[in-house]
Amino acid sequence: MVSKYQLSLLAGGLLILSACTHTIQVFVYGGIWHNVAAALYGAMYLFLGIGLIRYLDRRGLVALCVILPLIGGVGGIVRFLFLHTEVANYFIILHVLIDIVVVPVSIYLYRNVGTSIAVTI
Repeated sequence: MVSKYQLSLLAGGLLILSACTHTIQVFVYGGIWHNVAAALYGAMYLFLGIGLIRYLDRRGLVALCVILPLIGGVGGIVRFLFLHTEVANYFIILHVLIDIVVVPVSIYLYRNVGTSIAVTI
């Protein structure tokens, strides 16, 4: 059985990875306005990922880890369908896939915040 801490490591690690790749895409695909906007939006994933790993018992933080990647995933789909240039931005697909994992894991963690976690860092 997977513990809540392992799930928070998974979701937090994916959010941190997503924050890095959101920034890298600007250098790979250029500073088009929607790439820059996505990089700025993705930068907050760094703080969410660190927070999810470090402060799992904060219900509001876990709620943000549900809501913001959900918004980002929907925005990524819209961005891929309507705003990409002649060269497809495959980072968008990676980000949406990460959000598809992070959102359900965070929902599970949100529903179980407050139950015992035997982890000290």
